[in-house]
Amino acid sequence: MGLFVPIENLVEKKHTYRLIKDLVKFESVRVALEGCIKEVNSKYTIVQGFKMLLLQYMEDLSDRELEWFLKENIAGKYFCDFALEDDTLDHSYFGYLRDRKELERTKDLFNQFRTDLKKQGIIREVFTFVDPSQLKSKLIIWAERNKAIKAGEERLNN
Repeated sequence: MGLFVPIENLVEKKHTYRLIKDLVKFESVRVALEGCIKEVNSKYTIVQGFKMLLLQYMEDLSDRELEWFLKENIAGKYFCDFALEDDTLDHSYFGYLRDRKELERTKDLFNQFRTDLKKQGIIREVFTFVDPSQLKSKLIIWAERNKAIKAGEERLNN
């Protein structure tokens, strides 16, 4: 019989993701996105989706890199409300979710997130989030990264 260890026991008490998760009221994200975005998959909440996109932005990951990050990173799984044994999403979910959001709404939520963290002393003013042009630039870079990763995977499989 295996030993069950809750995922929160595996994330350091002072880990940034834990601090953020404890301090930010993510319920406000659900309220803000209600009606703007349908739940994409009944197994995952819109708050989980937002947290995943937030991790993607904070860690500067493409969709495919985020997929692997969530599979392999315990703190990332914890932050996004997954249990250790939970399956995480594939890269197509992130693009689908992001495409359903209005960039202006995303910018507003990310900036509110930054403001909340600044008030709590987790970040200083040198850390800024996005304006729509920055997000569009990142989306283009991530799309190019995804193409290169996919091309590499296809070469390996042939």
